[in-house]
Amino acid sequence: MRLRCRKGDVLAAVAIMAALGIICQLIWIPSIARSIDADPVDRAVASGQSAELYGVVWRIQELRVPDAPSKADLKMPSNGRMVGFLFERSRDGALIESWNRDHYPPCMAHIYDTHMRRWNSGTTPVEAGRWADRNGYAQSCMSTKGAGKYALIAIVPRDAQLSGVEVLFKESSDKIVAVRFDIG
Repeated sequence: MRLRCRKGDVLAAVAIMAALGIICQLIWIPSIARSIDADPVDRAVASGQSAELYGVVWRIQELRVPDAPSKADLKMPSNGRMVGFLFERSRDGALIESWNRDHYPPCMAHIYDTHMRRWNSGTTPVEAGRWADRNGYAQSCMSTKGAGKYALIAIVPRDAQLSGVEVLFKESSDKIVAVRFDIG
């Protein structure tokens, strides 16, 4: 028995192999390289230290937050716990009033663990937000009022071994500056 290949089948196979090679070179390999270089840290701040960022001194400390939300609030996951960190942001010795785009680059913050899993305040119970308001804490990195005391509150898994808080600053459309505060 003899295997016969038509000329068209051979050309189709060659075209498919060439297309796969092009996709590999132009898309797949560069995406792997980008993921290896992902999340470069522009500045690391040791535990207990402060950092001057854009003319503002940032200090971080752990924050005790309410344990459980009210019954009318978001249900706490059975394997979750609420954690919080307080940033005190000051300029010339006084807490800043606002963090706005006119003076500072946009920013966002998240908590990360030893496995580089990240959490932000996106799913924080309403009661935690009310608690932050009662204590005079801003709940957004970009707060326009009371920004001197910014509370980052998030629900994290109970088994998470938290390493720090990362703040990202968007200096331009293609430049993001990452600053990591170690909480060790």
